[in-house]
Amino acid sequence: MNCKVRTLVISLATGLLGSSVSSASVYFSDGFDYADSTAMTANWTGNGTLVDGLSFSNIATSGKAVQMNNATVSTPFGTAVGGGATMWTSFLVRQDTTPVDTTWNNGNFVSSYYTESDGNNTMYRLAPLQANQWGSYDTKVATYWDVEATSPSYQLTTGQTYLVVAKVENLGHGNWSDGAIKMWTLTETGYSGFLAAGASEAVLGSYSADYAEHINQTWAIPGISSTHLLNLQSSIGKATFDEYRVATTLVEVIPQPVPEPSTTVLLGLGAVALLRRRSR
Repeated sequence: MNCKVRTLVISLATGLLGSSVSSASVYFSDGFDYADSTAMTANWTGNGTLVDGLSFSNIATSGKAVQMNNATVSTPFGTAVGGGATMWTSFLVRQDTTPVDTTWNNGNFVSSYYTESDGNNTMYRLAPLQANQWGSYDTKVATYWDVEATSPSYQLTTGQTYLVVAKVENLGHGNWSDGAIKMWTLTETGYSGFLAAGASEAVLGSYSADYAEHINQTWAIPGISSTHLLNLQSSIGKATFDEYRVATTLVEVIPQPVPEPSTTVLLGLGAVALLRRRSR
């Protein structure tokens, strides 16, 4: 094999095996691949513990995840996003213990939310699990005090991992102009169906186990500054988060499955054969 062919095949194999590619439109990404909990404190503050990474379908994960037990971890977001931007988010989450409190007024959640740098004034919240005023649980998306929740009939199954996907539209718009927060919760089966159907926003609802939406017309959905804090919280027991991504498009936050080894080998061999044929 000549040098040119060898180089091309190595490049192809690197791409197929999943190299890490940075993008200007990826605002934030953390797979919690830290050596230990002490190393994690360089980026995150609060009471979080590194545990084994969450398993979800055949998604490639870093091997580590962060777990909170009635606690919160926080990190500066590091990027300013506003001016009517669209922001997509995804993360894996698992409720590890049976929720211990249904006291709605105490604001008990398993959630991701943004605050100002001092930890006050929530910008908006994505809560795949919250204690509600009916003494049970549901999901919620919220902006400041203007909130919207799904029916109280849905609850995360303890010990099961979910993929949460969210979209904020018109982030940082002014009062009296439309903005929206949408959140989909997918099981492994739903995720597989979503990928098979084309992995577009149009089919997300068809394969999600739960959906929450809030169309915001009276309160601004605040923009996010580089000093605002991204917070991960479990205040109704023990929960684990993994593979947190924020970007401008859906495709950049949806974890892609790792190709089967046999598929990777066959594609690589096919490329070699094609290149040899062309070099003759």
